[in-house]
Amino acid sequence: MYLKTENLCDAIVRKVLTSMMFLWIAFGSIAQKISLPDFYDTRISGVYPVSYVHSCSFDTKEEAVSAHLNSLDWLYIDTNYTDVKLDWDTPVFSSFLLNEDKKTAIVTCVRMNDDGMYTSYFLEAKNVDFNLFESDGYMFYHAKIK
Repeated sequence: MYLKTENLCDAIVRKVLTSMMFLWIAFGSIAQKISLPDFYDTRISGVYPVSYVHSCSFDTKEEAVSAHLNSLDWLYIDTNYTDVKLDWDTPVFSSFLLNEDKKTAIVTCVRMNDDGMYTSYFLEAKNVDFNLFESDGYMFYHAKIK
């Protein structure tokens, strides 16, 4: 009887600790940092150092760039300095740190999909160096912001 009680207690403690760990992971370490307009889809990324991917696809490059710039405005990011190259497959690429959390970088881009549509991306990631993709003859990457 003693062993069964000990095993039951161990199981309860293990379950409580597992639940606490899950809550810490879900709400503490990788909690979503930004909120975008409702037409963006949000998913948890399975690739380090990106924790969340917010994306929305558009039929034309112009629609994607316009929605992307409006979403940057939504986040109170000054788009006067956003470099837009409409003749590129990746017309917008930028990154910034959140004011509230200097450890989280938001990397944004608009890029052409395999099906010819354009997608606006907002990636929530740790502020570390990492490569993203190659486009227009360049490797697009995030350099740690100091």
